[in-house]
Amino acid sequence: MRKVSSLLLMVTVFTAFAFSSTCTSKETANNIGLSNTAVVELKETPSTGYLWHFEIFGSDTVEFQSRVVEPSSESTAMGAPIKVRWNFKPLKKGKATIIFWLYRSWEGKEKAIDLRVFNIVVKKNEEVPGERLLEDCSYVVYSGDEITVELEENPSTGYFWCFSNSNPEILSLSEELIVKSGKLPGEPSVKEWKFKTINPGICLLAFQLKRSSEEQSIEERFVGIRVKTGKERTEIKELKKGTNALNIGETAVLSLEENASTGFTWHLSLSHEGIVEILSKTITTQAPPGLVGAPSKVSWFIKGIKAGRVKLTLKKYRTWEGEDSAIEILKYSIEVR
Repeated sequence: MRKVSSLLLMVTVFTAFAFSSTCTSKETANNIGLSNTAVVELKETPSTGYLWHFEIFGSDTVEFQSRVVEPSSESTAMGAPIKVRWNFKPLKKGKATIIFWLYRSWEGKEKAIDLRVFNIVVKKNEEVPGERLLEDCSYVVYSGDEITVELEENPSTGYFWCFSNSNPEILSLSEELIVKSGKLPGEPSVKEWKFKTINPGICLLAFQLKRSSEEQSIEERFVGIRVKTGKERTEIKELKKGTNALNIGETAVLSLEENASTGFTWHLSLSHEGIVEILSKTITTQAPPGLVGAPSKVSWFIKGIKAGRVKLTLKKYRTWEGEDSAIEILKYSIEVR
């Protein structure tokens, strides 16, 4: 993947709640330094045959180092999930995307039942060497939602965006158009794709910027979509300050406001693992497209998986300054029954 320009990627989700939310690739990228080790943590269940497999787009920017299975008191039980860590080493400044697919090896990626997308921006800085846990950049939506993707392109250069859809039965293209044309020679235009969610499942949209006469793209963008049923949305409750009750299998959402343009973002940690599972994290904003510096809403979707009590600590700080520099700290408690 070669990078020649900085292009806007905007994903807008229109939901049944009658509001629109806007997410940009900048807000959902993982910023790391050359001295860091990028870490992905996921759970898998070997007894079922479903294992995570990954692809790196931008292998000149990051490379795979190792895969480590975390020991767990439950890992010896038949059918119990295990936690796996993948370590990646930054090679140079730039952008990369690591896509994980969950499938049985003998069935292939076409039969994958889950996916995760990790966008990475490697910056050259003086950070102290250490691990950086990557956050999932894919989107969780629901059946019936509409999704809009916008990208800048410059027809005067001969480069146009084309896309591929890994699962048209999950996400269907409803419209493709130019929403903004450049008024001056060489000024970029904005292209828009509108999709409709049809069925629950997973889908990867891959966008490539290239000339029609060339096979090699000069820019790539990936949008991971996990579509859930409308029933799942109605069952989600919102966490409140203090102690929250959650049944096993029930999902709750914790939402806070942040402004990524200032560098201050929320970071969530659990007092211990095994009681709840962080299903996903999404970042949305209701600001008009193109407005820089607008505040965003960050939401964690949390599922109860075992009876017990767990404390959630949220700290707001700049990633490169570390959690000791947090300017705000919030605490929540969940009792799973």
